[in-house]
Amino acid sequence: MGGDPALERVVERELRLIVEAVVQLAGRDLTAILLVGGFGRGEGGAVRDGMQLRPMNDYDVVVLGSGADGDVAGRIENGVEDARLQSRLSVKQVDVMVTTATRLAIPVPTVARYEMKNGHRILWGALRHPIRAVPARWLPMHEGTKFYRNRTAGLLIARLLLDGCGQLQPEIRRELAFLEINKALLAPGDAHLIQSRTYHYSYVKRRELIEAEARRHRLEADVATACIRALDDRRELDAAALAQRDLDAEWHRATGALVGSMVAFEAQRYARTFRTFEEYATYVADQLLSGRFWRAVRCRAWVREDMPKLVKQRLTAVELLLERARGSAVGAGDGVAPTLGTWGGRTTAFLREWNPEGIVRRLVGG
Repeated sequence: MGGDPALERVVERELRLIVEAVVQLAGRDLTAILLVGGFGRGEGGAVRDGMQLRPMNDYDVVVLGSGADGDVAGRIENGVEDARLQSRLSVKQVDVMVTTATRLAIPVPTVARYEMKNGHRILWGALRHPIRAVPARWLPMHEGTKFYRNRTAGLLIARLLLDGCGQLQPEIRRELAFLEINKALLAPGDAHLIQSRTYHYSYVKRRELIEAEARRHRLEADVATACIRALDDRRELDAAALAQRDLDAEWHRATGALVGSMVAFEAQRYARTFRTFEEYATYVADQLLSGRFWRAVRCRAWVREDMPKLVKQRLTAVELLLERARGSAVGAGDGVAPTLGTWGGRTTAFLREWNPEGIVRRLVGG
């Protein structure tokens, strides 16, 4: 967080509010509250408004309980979205994961667990078991596919924000759209590091690795430049400079870069040649969404990103993104109309199914 004392005081005050809310919501079914993500490892982003810094992006919180109360997750997730709490926080949302210490003691090959193990802070209670994860070099390639799936959905959120969807102030709308565009620009670099088995949990280290990959011509220069700028903006964003940026143009560039990079990445993952997204989509649908799936799944059951639901999400998100980018949904009025037949209506339905909490709930309702 740059070591700014005023910023650190704001973050600590807001974390205390979150802890108080979670403790009250969880009741006795609570053993620990962890802060993970950028703020958990001391790399949380900030926005500079003149001489002042304020927290940016999300607080990522992991709540550990006994699991005895099946409704505890819902209570906490709904509680931290309460408008009275949100109005007292600087960040766009609080992402909450509810699990048990026993589950975290079982290593799983995901980026999320790897980052959690190497960057967390205990806000309340105590860990009964150490968090376990596989080393970065063991992260499977389909974790890069997960980045692409999630960042594509993020660009759909950014498009709705830029089109005027939701009851949000213009400056807040632009900042939230920027954050989603920023994440999309990071995805090609992050996926490349996973593929090369050099991924790192720290933003600072990832920046160094991406620069090194570009110097060795293992990563395209324009991709590396976009990733490095996104990493720098993620650490500290100037509000005055953001007001002057053409986010609509940046959204279109990020869309083209993300889809092109995803197709190239997936071509390597499947050991195929795809010239366009349409070729990729045809292959994936034939192999994983047809009757052939049940033959293929026997040898790919460990690849969660190739399960039918997630495959459909991946394809649908990119199809919606390309439809909007190519101008099939013209004009903000047409793009965000609530009827199901419009691009906005179909995108809203997709986002509600993908993740109905957080920014999606604020943007299109539950």
